[in-house]
Amino acid sequence: MGECSPRCDTILMGRISYEETLKLGKGEWPFKSLKTFVFTRRKFKDGKEITFVNENLIQMIENLRRKSGKDIWLFGGGSFIKTMRDNDLVDEYVVLPYRYF
Repeated sequence: MGECSPRCDTILMGRISYEETLKLGKGEWPFKSLKTFVFTRRKFKDGKEITFVNENLIQMIENLRRKSGKDIWLFGGGSFIKTMRDNDLVDEYVVLPYRYF
């Protein structure tokens, strides 16, 4: 898996995308250069590269957007992206093909 682009320094995803990414990477986290936030209702211990978030999704993202930094990559499935879109949190769509085999 590659990085989104030099434009991004943060990645947001849901728990399912997180778990699938770990499986595909055989336990190795492929996005080490990005600040990673995983939104989940489950309890996980934060790691060196990953912060698990179970607080208000909208408020947390609005706070992130106010901070200085590069673009934020939304990495996930339709439900996660729909939540972002429905709350007017998507500025731009960039669709990339992804093959995982």
